Amino acid sequence: YYSLWQIGAYFHARKIVKNAKFDLVHHLVYVNTWQPTFMAFLGIPFIFGPIGQNPRVPFVIAKNYGIKIVLRELLITFIKYISINFSPLMRAIYSKAVKIIAINSDVYYKIRPKYRKKTLIYPSIGACNCSDISIPDIYTERDVFRILYVGRFVYIKCPDIALNAFLKFAINHKDVEFTMIGDGKLVNELQRIKESDLQSHKVTLLPWQDRNMVWAYMKSCDIFLFPSCEGGGMVFLEAMSFGKPIVCLDYGGGKDFVTDGCGIKVKVTSKEEIEDDIAKALERLYRLEALRKTMGESATQRFAIYNWNQKALWMNELYKTIRGK
Repeated sequence: YYSLWQIGAYFHARKIVKNAKFDLVHHLVYVNTWQPTFMAFLGIPFIFGPIGQNPRVPFVIAKNYGIKIVLRELLITFIKYISINFSPLMRAIYSKAVKIIAINSDVYYKIRPKYRKKTLIYPSIGACNCSDISIPDIYTERDVFRILYVGRFVYIKCPDIALNAFLKFAINHKDVEFTMIGDGKLVNELQRIKESDLQSHKVTLLPWQDRNMVWAYMKSCDIFLFPSCEGGGMVFLEAMSFGKPIVCLDYGGGKDFVTDGCGIKVKVTSKEEIEDDIAKALERLYRLEALRKTMGESATQRFAIYNWNQKALWMNELYKTIRGK
């Protein structure tokens, strides 16, 4: 579907370019490094991106979801590698681009070395400042330490790792609770983990909520926990806009969005070690209120570079540079 759509878009754009003068064409892809666009062949300066892809889910995590997931990750990685490096069409697209925008350093280093000199690293996603929106508090009591997860319950976002880590942390604390908002193939597994643990009363699994309700939970939580392996993660930015310290993996989107000043990033080791390290991170933030406050303030400052207004200014400067004005 994507490729057929690109062919149709090209012939439509070619008619437009014949009848009017354009300074450049900017192809805003589905954050995709390996599927073609034909906008590179319109004969005018061409910007490709932001392009990106999810990194391969590490084997130490993927293996816990079965052999099908391991093989799926390997196959997807192989297809992307072949397309980026050996497809004549994709090589021509990369070659013709006057600028390539990669969403993160991981994507930058997947691009052929000869194209990197014209490649910029800039994230594809942005967010409004959620804290500027009037959102009511959903809790009246503040004597409970609240941790929040928001995202699809699928293997790439590791919701079961988040839940197991919380349960290890919660053993020693009566005044903690964990809310997980989302849905997906792992919902039954999360329910099983919850019901088999003595700390189950401290966990709440909620289906998808409307955006304002999600933001209300973000506003009220003390920590945002999201050990996702994906390359993006809009919820990181939303949590940062509320000034929440973040616990995540030192991998994928979390590695780039979250600095050491605004959160704790856990190294990818084994599944059990990751859960233990997340539990230790939660414990540290639970005990050190001053650290939570400092990280929250840093998260708010970090969010500023992802604000849509700032991103628009950046893009306009890029256009001016390409036009030589």
